[in-house]
Amino acid sequence: PNRRHMYKGKDLRHHQYFVASDWPGGIYATPALAGSRPGALIAGTWAVMMHMGMSGYKQCAKDIMRTATHIINGVEKMEGVRLMGRPDAFVVCVGADDPDKLNIFNVGDAMSERGWRLSLMQFPSCLHFCVTYLAARQDAGPRFLADLEASIHCVRTAPKGKFKDSKGAIYGMAASIPDRTMVDGMALTYIDAQYYA
Repeated sequence: PNRRHMYKGKDLRHHQYFVASDWPGGIYATPALAGSRPGALIAGTWAVMMHMGMSGYKQCAKDIMRTATHIINGVEKMEGVRLMGRPDAFVVCVGADDPDKLNIFNVGDAMSERGWRLSLMQFPSCLHFCVTYLAARQDAGPRFLADLEASIHCVRTAPKGKFKDSKGAIYGMAASIPDRTMVDGMALTYIDAQYYA
C-alpha cells in the first residue's frame, strides 16, 4: 500500500530524520528509517547469492581478500600515509602520518579525479575504501596504489587554493566544528532542501 506523510512544518518532519554527526564513518543523515538499506537492495543481494551459490561466494571472497591484502601491504610501505588499524577483512582505512603536512581529505578528492570513490571518515580524519568484487575482478590493487601515490604527490605539490572548494575542504571544516549540534543542524537543512521542489 502507498502511504504519504504530510507535516505541518519542517520542525515536525525533523523527527522522522536520522542524523549522526559524530560517527567515525562521517556525517550520516537520512530522511527515513530504511536509510541506505532499502528492501530492493536486500532482495537483489539475496538473488545474487542464490545465483552464485556457496562455491561462487567463497571464490568471490578469496578474490576480494587477495586484492585487499595487496592494497594493505602497499599502503604499509607508502610514505606519508598509514593504515588506520590492521584490517581483518576487505575494508581499508588510510590516514596521514602527519595531518599537518598532508590533508587526507584532499588526497580523497585527488583520488576522485582518478575515478575512485572513497568515503571520508572523521575522528581521526581518514579515507575508507571497501574492496568489492568488481575491484577484485579488475585486479585493481596495483592501480589503486599507483593512484594513491600520485594523489599524495598531487596534494603535496598543488598550488595554494586548489582544493579550497572540494568535498575535503567542506568535510574537514565540518569535522573541526566542536559544537556537533551545529553540524546536525546543517545535515537537517541538507535533507530539508531535498524535499523542496
